[in-house]
Amino acid sequence: NLIEVHIPKSYNGAGCTNFYLYEDGKYIKELHIDSKNENSKFFTYNLDEIPDLKMGVDYEIYDERNIVIQLNCSYLCRLDKYIDRTYYDGELGAIYSKEKTIFRVFSPLASYVTVFVYTKENEEVKKTSMNLVNDEKTGIFEGEIQGDLEGCAYNYIVKVNGKYNEAVDPYAKAVTRNSRHGVIVDFNKVDIPLNEECLPKFDKITDAVIYELD
Repeated sequence: NLIEVHIPKSYNGAGCTNFYLYEDGKYIKELHIDSKNENSKFFTYNLDEIPDLKMGVDYEIYDERNIVIQLNCSYLCRLDKYIDRTYYDGELGAIYSKEKTIFRVFSPLASYVTVFVYTKENEEVKKTSMNLVNDEKTGIFEGEIQGDLEGCAYNYIVKVNGKYNEAVDPYAKAVTRNSRHGVIVDFNKVDIPLNEECLPKFDKITDAVIYELD
């Protein structure tokens, strides 16, 4: 395996001589420069002698000036040894009960996930938050918040490849206006008969026409 690093000549016109790998802020090793190429704007380095990299971990590369480069590890999802962590067939999303709500999200590349829950009255006013616990074997982040949270809005803060992003739960059962937040739903209150036996049959699921009503 190789790591490819691009260094702008505007940063260092002479190029770099050393690169060091860090894992979650801890020094791992110096990386060997296998090859170096350049064009009018960039130096490109191929680094080898790479240790096994893990999903859900932040990796950084420092040069001899102690300037940091965030390593993008998205390619790990394509490796055979991690294929079992690229899908999950259990229940996901905000799993509600009157006593507590379980938050479960599948994000194998994330190193950090926090859920923010907002008040029923105002989706901009934070009610509570929790750091979710990562199961490294499945890529699932999970946590539970006690109390009746029916109707509350929520979102996740997710850290992937060193960057924090706010995200609507892709498994949310309902969302607020313009899909800005997910909403915690009590399905006992929306369990209405669909009269599926009265619906026309179709040969392929792609023949269905779905309307969104507001």
